[in-house]
Amino acid sequence: PQGLGLRLMFFSGEPGAGIPAMKQLIQETFGAACIDTGSMGEVTPWMNVAECAHRTGMHLWQDLVYAELLDPQTLRPLPFGATGTPVYTQLERRGQPMIRLVSGDLAEWTDAPCPCGRTYPRFPRGIVGRIDDMLVIRGENIYPSAVEEVLRAFAEVGTEFEIVVTRPRALDELTVRAELVAPCDEDALRERIVARMKRQLGIRPEIAFAPAGTLARTDLKSRRVRDERDHIAPTA
Repeated sequence: PQGLGLRLMFFSGEPGAGIPAMKQLIQETFGAACIDTGSMGEVTPWMNVAECAHRTGMHLWQDLVYAELLDPQTLRPLPFGATGTPVYTQLERRGQPMIRLVSGDLAEWTDAPCPCGRTYPRFPRGIVGRIDDMLVIRGENIYPSAVEEVLRAFAEVGTEFEIVVTRPRALDELTVRAELVAPCDEDALRERIVARMKRQLGIRPEIAFAPAGTLARTDLKSRRVRDERDHIAPTA
């Protein structure tokens, strides 16, 4: 891929370029810088949040599409430093106004200065997920993008994975299925992944390995979570 001579690659629609380990993998594979961008098609046909050349997070173009960050439950405004759902108001549209349109995404925002000098607020970690992607496992808020960030630290694991949530008894259980792409001591690798999950996410999931190329692929947006809790019969 480096022979393609690419210098810049722009990404949108998936959290991949906002996941540090995945971003590094893409950049090393293609020899090009990754620029993470995002928008809502209902609000604007172009990207209204995007990284600059310093790649310190997505700048919000407040003079075109005004952004706020709200609590997903109460829809009350959140201060800088908080994590919530962005809402957008299109400032130029006249025929079909879009006022405080809830994106359903999840992001943290900051007004800390950027080396580029641009004074817009930023999403320093990009879009970290979707409201409906968040899982609450034994009191911990878990996002698929956070699970992916952990898995990317292990070269033996491929890019495809699946999160399976079940409730065999009173508590939810989480299993992460990942493809192996290199020979390894599976038990030792499993222990290392669980230890890192516990350290970074506060959970100890089951880890199940699958042969390379066996997990489902899609040409559309990835669906990483398979929730089987509704299919579990309640305990007596």
